[in-house]
Amino acid sequence: MHRILENPLLRKTHEYQRAALLERFPELAHSSNEYFLALHKYIGRTPYCFYSDSIYTAFLTWLEDREGHSRVSLEEYLRVHDAELNRAFLHLEEINGLNWHDHFEHVDDYELIRFIDRQIHPTYLRLVEGVLSPLCRIISHFSRTDRGRGTEGLDTWSIMEELERTTLRQVRGLYKHIVRNAIAHGGITFLQREIRYTDKKGDQEKYGDLEIIRMCDDLLDGCNALALALSLFLLSRPPARYHLPQQLLLSELREETATPWWEISGCTLSEFAGLNQLIVYARPKTADYAKVQLSTFQSGVLAERFAPGYSRYFFSIRSASSLPGWAAFKGGMLRELRLKSNATLDDYAGVLEDGAVFWKPPVEILSNVVDEISG
Repeated sequence: MHRILENPLLRKTHEYQRAALLERFPELAHSSNEYFLALHKYIGRTPYCFYSDSIYTAFLTWLEDREGHSRVSLEEYLRVHDAELNRAFLHLEEINGLNWHDHFEHVDDYELIRFIDRQIHPTYLRLVEGVLSPLCRIISHFSRTDRGRGTEGLDTWSIMEELERTTLRQVRGLYKHIVRNAIAHGGITFLQREIRYTDKKGDQEKYGDLEIIRMCDDLLDGCNALALALSLFLLSRPPARYHLPQQLLLSELREETATPWWEISGCTLSEFAGLNQLIVYARPKTADYAKVQLSTFQSGVLAERFAPGYSRYFFSIRSASSLPGWAAFKGGMLRELRLKSNATLDDYAGVLEDGAVFWKPPVEILSNVVDEISG
């Protein structure tokens, strides 16, 4: 890794994390891509680390076999369905970030009912529709094409039925069709320590209140396993081979640049003066301009590496205690320097528009206000 792309304060930490990932996922040892810190959450953070190992192994094996069988078709599928897969990663990131995993408390039956109604049911439906279906559609799509069948109309039910014909049939057990339909269409009746789910056809199933919570947890663990397998597969391939979902790239950028004083919170596509632009939203937690300048520079260089092809990389730098700041990087120049094998720090001197990061620390703002008052 080029030292320009590293934060020297985090070098040892990142080396330790990469070593831990190589030990857990030996497939990464054969990768030409050295950026895979986004996977560290699967070994060091809950609830990610509770992923289903059997589903992870089965899906990774399926992806590797499919690549060997029809790599071009797999590349095309991932490119065409990029937006759908990106939303799946975003949904999963947000669901994993909810604050009730594995430590919810209830005082009485009423509180438990409220918890299931307000947290578990919406989460279950979102996991099924927004995460499980898009990730499993990859498998069902190729299962149908292998059988010479059309791939139109692959809704959630059809996807799950098709999985029965594949090596991922165990995933089918995570999906409860009547539960899904009852949540979606309001067919829920709370009983004494039980919940009755009724779909539009009148078909019913009953589950205990704690059982439905466990089912939602199992579904999340399965979805995390699918996302981990796809992430590892993509990150362990040459960078230009597959189109990576933007949310996965953002996760890697966030992990590579995270410090106690700097956090990447999101990104979005945009246009500026007719040029395609990636806007990156950063949140500084410091009054030290030098730290913000260093983190902005490192993040800008890495943003082009992880999400190449933009003419401009614009950083929106905001914190609760300072005025909005910004910085804009020249995408074409960053690309040239990335492809240049012997690029030095001096070569990067012109990558920033106007040659600077525009951000005023809180202390400087306060000083200006005091000067205005006293003057």
